[in-house]
Amino acid sequence: MWRILGVVLAGRLSDDSAIFTYVKSVATALVAGVIAQLIFLPSGSLGLAPMWLRLLSVAAGFAAYKASRNNVLVAVLVGEAVLLGLWAGLVGMP
Repeated sequence: MWRILGVVLAGRLSDDSAIFTYVKSVATALVAGVIAQLIFLPSGSLGLAPMWLRLLSVAAGFAAYKASRNNVLVAVLVGEAVLLGLWAGLVGMP
């Protein structure tokens, strides 16, 4: 029922309507909150990585995002590579 209602209503709304702008804003804020929590208040194994390393990997990922013309996959891969590569060097993993 909800899917049918969603399909019917979605056909009548434009992409730049106020409701879509609100939904995009809320979704963006939620993603930003999750990313901030992962950087500043990590849990599990990520909490063992030093803060400077987490911030450096975010900066590298952002630089790769801009250098690759806003390619999210490249940004994620570069950020992960920096984090895991430097972290492995810090703890002496081969």
